[in-house]
Amino acid sequence: MNLLNELLTSIRACLRLALVVGVLLLLAAAVLLIIWVPPGAPRRAVAQRVARWASRSMLHALGLSRHVYGDVPASPALLVANHMSWLDIPIALASWPCAFVAKREVRGWPVIGTLAEELGVIWIDRSRLRDVRRVVPLVASTLRGGTSVLLFPEGTTTSGRSVLPFRSALFESAKLARVGVVTIAYQDGTAGGNVDALSWCGSETLWANIRRVAALRCARMILTVDTPSVPVLERKAAARIARITIATRLAHSPRSLPAARPAVVRPTLGDRMFEELLGRLRRFRQQRAVSSPTANDSRNATVGAARDQ
Repeated sequence: MNLLNELLTSIRACLRLALVVGVLLLLAAAVLLIIWVPPGAPRRAVAQRVARWASRSMLHALGLSRHVYGDVPASPALLVANHMSWLDIPIALASWPCAFVAKREVRGWPVIGTLAEELGVIWIDRSRLRDVRRVVPLVASTLRGGTSVLLFPEGTTTSGRSVLPFRSALFESAKLARVGVVTIAYQDGTAGGNVDALSWCGSETLWANIRRVAALRCARMILTVDTPSVPVLERKAAARIARITIATRLAHSPRSLPAARPAVVRPTLGDRMFEELLGRLRRFRQQRAVSSPTANDSRNATVGAARDQ
């Protein structure tokens, strides 16, 4: 039975990885087309639509569902979240239109870096503390322009079991733009009780993480959105309140959350193929179980007749 489960898990992972590669190839073609769109608002709008499609398609390919509790306000706000994985940004882009702050290294990634540049991503060099002074006005300008900005103030990914201290410097941008702070708690709700199945931290490589996530069954990320606070008056106090709010959300089990607005990913082609294969294997085992007693009875009857003779 364990061998069968391992085989089915490998098949599931292979099918999903094939779909992931297909999404990346289509995304590369779409990014090449974006370059031909006239610069300005039209190109940004096309890039946002491509990013939303690519994010949702990637989640579909991985068999990952997202359940959202609460709503991000229509007015611009500084979106503050805990950071678990590279999946955090695709999940956010699949759910709401927003810009985000990302580390400078991502800018050099093929395809992804180009698309992020067209989305107006605000790059930050985390190795230079003084770079914050350059980034704060850029975030404030984006907020004043009517676009919410997603921020991961932990500065790194974690297992999701706890929340690291928040870096408060970029909260100053919300004060300058006179907008509120909206907290978003990312919480792993994957079946089986493994609360860090979707996390990406430590020495695990990106490709190893993608393969591990692709092999999961019933993978689910839960997002809990809290209403915005009053406009930020003091950045350090706002950072403390945001961290406490998210930590409180993470302290509750995903199963204890009230039913709200679930955004469930539809089964992918790979999932349907896998379920069909699994159904055939189950029917085959049932047929063998039914036929086995008959074969044993015939064998016993033959042995008994031989003894009578």
